[in-house]
This record gives sequence, structure tokens and C-alpha cells, in this order.
Amino acid sequence: MADEAIYVDSAGAARLLGMSVRSVRRAAAAGQLPYVRLRGEYRFLIDDLRNLTRAPPPARDGAAQTAPEV
Repeated sequence: MADEAIYVDSAGAARLLGMSVRSVRRAAAAGQLPYVRLRGEYRFLIDDLRNLTRAPPPARDGAAQTAPEV
């Protein structure tokens, strides 16, 4: 059996990302979250969302962040 793509709706994406549904929809509309439209609704590939939660956050000033020395 081939791997099947699993999609979640905006509410499912919000739960996975720890965001509100409204924030998920805004991020998708702004191009910050990959999505597809199915029957007029946002759908998010669950693997894409999981990859986003594993990625380190970008540095605010564009510089690489390092751990402070102890």
C-alpha cells in the first residue's frame, strides 16, 4: 500500500501548531504556511506541519542564534 497524504483542516493545524484557527488562516493567506484548497477550505498536509514544528525558529535580526556561554 502506498503512503497516503494526510490532510487536516484549519482547526487540526491550529492544534498541532499551538495557534488559534484565525492565526492559522492568516498565516496561510500570507504564504507562511503551505496549504491546498479543497472545496473552498484550507487543508494542511500533516507532514508539512510536523516539519514546521521541528524547524528551529529564525533569528529575529537575521543573525544566527547561539547558546550563551556558561
